[in-house]
Amino acid sequence: MTRASLLRLFVCLSLTAFAKAEAPPAGLRILTAGHSFHVWMPGLLIETAKNAGITGHTQVGLSSIGGSRTIQHWDAKDDKQKIKPVLIEGKAAVLTLSPIFLPDEGIENFVKLGLEHNPNLRITIQDNWMPFDDPALWATRAKDVTIDRDAKTMEQLHATHDAYVKSLDDHAGELNTKYGKTAIFIVPRRPSRPRLA
Repeated sequence: MTRASLLRLFVCLSLTAFAKAEAPPAGLRILTAGHSFHVWMPGLLIETAKNAGITGHTQVGLSSIGGSRTIQHWDAKDDKQKIKPVLIEGKAAVLTLSPIFLPDEGIENFVKLGLEHNPNLRITIQDNWMPFDDPALWATRAKDVTIDRDAKTMEQLHATHDAYVKSLDDHAGELNTKYGKTAIFIVPRRPSRPRLA
């Protein structure tokens, strides 16, 4: 065999191995409970999976309540309860949640129920935005507080934003520790500090 033939054989084998390594992963069964800043996500995931050549990706359930906390999805009754039956049947691989405020006991309720019926379930908690840009509102849920967002310095924004992101990370960490596995993830991961464009 000549050097050129060996080189061609090596290139062909390398390309074959590379193609196998780059095969798309299997699709996932996604279950979603969220407010209006989260409910559009299933359609984007389906489209992204399709464009990536991922097969078998399915949306197995959706609960949408505008402006909701996760506990509202937990407390939903009768035909409005879209999440618990899917978790009980163990049909979901991933549960996506979008709380507005913490603490939100609905998160742990779904984590506990889901892991009881599928120990491999992954739960994502959407990191939306720092609610109302000020702890005077997001920590107290006060409705009569006016916030002058233009008066805030970057240092003030950093301090409050860092505290909000830390509360999300701490909550996920506490649940992962309590249930003895890394099953809860904050998504998307973003820089913890706001920046001026």
